[in-house]
Amino acid sequence: MRNLFLCLGNPFKPSTKPLRLLCTFVSPMIVLTLFSPSTYAKAEQWTVEPQESSIRFSLQHLTFSRVEGRFTKFSGTLDYDGVNLTNASVSAIIASDSIDTKNNMRDNHLRNDDVLDVRAYPSIKFVSRKINPHADGSFDVVGDLELHGVIKPVTLVASPIAAVRVDSAGKKHMLARAATVIDRKSFGVYVDKSIDKGGHIVGDQVKVELKISLVEKLG
Repeated sequence: MRNLFLCLGNPFKPSTKPLRLLCTFVSPMIVLTLFSPSTYAKAEQWTVEPQESSIRFSLQHLTFSRVEGRFTKFSGTLDYDGVNLTNASVSAIIASDSIDTKNNMRDNHLRNDDVLDVRAYPSIKFVSRKINPHADGSFDVVGDLELHGVIKPVTLVASPIAAVRVDSAGKKHMLARAATVIDRKSFGVYVDKSIDKGGHIVGDQVKVELKISLVEKLG
């Protein structure tokens, strides 16, 4: 620290030649230290609270109704310093067999080899590649979705993050909401190949809505 003040200059005592030589080496080190990434806010890890979160989907059925469902088992993490969304990263995993449309016969069909094939593909995974924030606080999460053994890019359109609250144990919580639309056939997911050939009984576009509660991981 003494060298820092000497290199910046002492108005009461001119620096000597040896000191000027020292500053030649010290000054770049000072600049690197002051602007090193380590001086910025450190990313905190947040984990998904499944009991406070939901992953829901819907798609057209026939021409007058929609099938709605959800996944009940999932987990995920967020690395985020609370300031710079562009530096944040997200990863999540969903248990394929936890699909629930409130119809046991239909759910068993969706789990079988012809549709999700949960024995071969037990997990649905998402990993972010970049996050693009907008001026109004909303943001887009661009990442790779792995579904039915196929990996394709998707974009989650997210609303502004809800205000952070602190619980009685001192842990921070926040809420995020996002949505996207995926083409199930592009992931090789067919409700019934003979039916799907008709193209109008079950829609191809699946709307996904996420409500994700996150808690700060301490320690």
